[in-house]
Amino acid sequence: MLGGLLMGFGLGVIGLYCGRLYGGLSPGRVVMYVAFSECLIAVLFFTVIGSPVWKPVEGGPSLADMIFFVVLPVCAGLLAELSAFFPLSSVSCSEAAENELPKAFWKLLTVVFAFSFIVSSVYGVVVECGSVELILDGSKLVMLAQMVLALLLAGVAQVTEGDRLNFGKLYSVVMVASVALVACLPIVSTFQTMLSQIVSLASVTFELFLWCILAFIVYQRNISSVVVFGFGYGLYLTGSAIGWLLGTQALRLLAESIGAPFAYMLMAVVVLVCAFVVFSEREFDLLFLPSSEDDPSLKFLLKKDLKEEATGEETHHGEKRFAVAIDKLSERYQLSPRESDVLRYLVLGYSNDAMAEKLSLALNTVRTYRQYIYAKTGAHTKQDIIRLLEEAMGK
Repeated sequence: MLGGLLMGFGLGVIGLYCGRLYGGLSPGRVVMYVAFSECLIAVLFFTVIGSPVWKPVEGGPSLADMIFFVVLPVCAGLLAELSAFFPLSSVSCSEAAENELPKAFWKLLTVVFAFSFIVSSVYGVVVECGSVELILDGSKLVMLAQMVLALLLAGVAQVTEGDRLNFGKLYSVVMVASVALVACLPIVSTFQTMLSQIVSLASVTFELFLWCILAFIVYQRNISSVVVFGFGYGLYLTGSAIGWLLGTQALRLLAESIGAPFAYMLMAVVVLVCAFVVFSEREFDLLFLPSSEDDPSLKFLLKKDLKEEATGEETHHGEKRFAVAIDKLSERYQLSPRESDVLRYLVLGYSNDAMAEKLSLALNTVRTYRQYIYAKTGAHTKQDIIRLLEEAMGK
């Protein structure tokens, strides 16, 4: 228990640091990096499983387990430190800390805690009752499925340029599947272990989406990554820990006293209420609704990383469409070169202050250029500008 607490504190620092790194990435890149991370986790898992099982201390972990347990966190910390050499976001920490979290975020936290608590409780019961060999075989299947899911997510993001990824619907599918699986566990006793592994996969999928969602919030709304990931991922891990303790210590006794079907059905109802009352798909959409014309929509942000395209690092035909579209709009509406520069950073989601710093202009000058752009294009909001750009890009 003491070792688990110390590991939690240590990895918590690395987790918050990684949250800051992900929060500085565009959503399209977040999806690709998360998918890559999930594949890497699976590879490391099978590497550890296939390592020699010689144990320096009888009854303790193998030497390979000890090495991985020490080396992997150290490597994570070193790699995170190397990120200091790579700029991530144009938003400063002081500016990000001033923005407030949307109300829908706190509803999401309620669902995160309840879901992780219940799923971990169910899995804890199975681990407590099952054999080590059976649980290990199930974990291997979950890891394989996790890798396939990550590759599928990366493939969809790459083929569709990310803008067709509907995380709201994916959230609803995961929650509905979890409700059905938890409710069916005591009924289909023959396949209880198999179903519990599917519940575990649903938990992994939810964690994958949660990490993406938290990074999206940091990037879109310029909110402190420590606050977003601290509350969001912290509550997920807290719910998992408490649920695991309940599952291994008390849930089986509770199920025996009130009846297993009733106990599991009650947990399924809690997840159902969280998914469709507390934080529904509609609430999910509201979470990423632009709060002002300076905030780009999530759909727009999920497209290809346009920031690289704006700096001229175009290597593919699809990546050049953004620059070509800017030129088309500038020519169509007779924008000056400086107005064209402001237009480029405007649709990329830069604030007036960030544009002024990027273009070495006075803040009032940037505001004047923005007014000229709106007047010449006939647009009333930033979303109107983005629609004109999408039309020029052939979206």
